[in-house]
Amino acid sequence: MPVATAADGASRLLFFVLGGEHLAIDIRWLRGVISIDDCTLVPSAPPQLLGLANLRGSALPILDAGPALGLPGRYAGGRMLVLIVVAGDAQVGLAIESVLGLEDAGAIVPFGEGTPGPQLELGLGLVRRNGGVALLLNVTKVLATLRISARWAL
Repeated sequence: MPVATAADGASRLLFFVLGGEHLAIDIRWLRGVISIDDCTLVPSAPPQLLGLANLRGSALPILDAGPALGLPGRYAGGRMLVLIVVAGDAQVGLAIESVLGLEDAGAIVPFGEGTPGPQLELGLGLVRRNGGVALLLNVTKVLATLRISARWAL
């Protein structure tokens, strides 16, 4: 998936909150945003798998990317807002706190000194929004870090 830049006029970013931090994702990775009331817990599942949700008759794995990004984790249960993200031929859900908005991609600002290691590894850079910055996620690396492959997520 190409990196979003100011020159790439077709690219738009979805800004959202996870673990109290502002993040962004290129919408070409997204299939939607849903709210779920609850998900089914999976016995002996890794901690990043919060559970499975029913999405139009198919099982959708709901993942917590917070700890991989050095952010607080969340517990399964209760109402969740979920980004539906494409992972190869399959889809996974990333649990988030809130959606901030959809905007055209601007220039990506390089990481500065003191950027936490997980963000350096899993981000493409920082993007400016409303006087602040948000981490632009590298979806491929985030999903690889969560050890999710298209075959597993089916």
